[in-house]
Amino acid sequence: MSPYKRAYQTANILNRKLNVDVEVIDNIRECNSYGILSGVNKEKAKKIFSYVFDMPKYKNTGYYLGTSFLGGEDINEFDKRVKEGITEIISKSKELNTITIVTHGGVYRSIYKNILKVDKKLDQMDDLVTTELKYNDGKFEIINKKGILFGETI
Repeated sequence: MSPYKRAYQTANILNRKLNVDVEVIDNIRECNSYGILSGVNKEKAKKIFSYVFDMPKYKNTGYYLGTSFLGGEDINEFDKRVKEGITEIISKSKELNTITIVTHGGVYRSIYKNILKVDKKLDQMDDLVTTELKYNDGKFEIINKKGILFGETI
């Protein structure tokens, strides 16, 4: 699971039924795409950092645009980190039949785009998204997914 509190809370809810070992994988934490805005009330941030919001470079940011706000994590580095996290999970899970990964929306976008090779944007995600995958011979196959709506082709 991701090291972030909301992932920990979700994993604990699941684990009440599953009663299995839980491991934190740092590389599947959410992307810091908000940079200097992280943890700041949006209205207050717009006042404090209005000069940054006015810069053309920061008018449009987001995962599929490949840009983060000032001080945010580089999207290519984020994708690389997520791939390393999934590789770590695979290597630690070779003897297991089933695993559950608890993570975040940005990580989901990265997994779908770069690991599952889905060429459509994840346009909408519910608060709880599930994707059932089968992994065999180094390849993933999507078996089932819930809580996701795809949009335009990337």
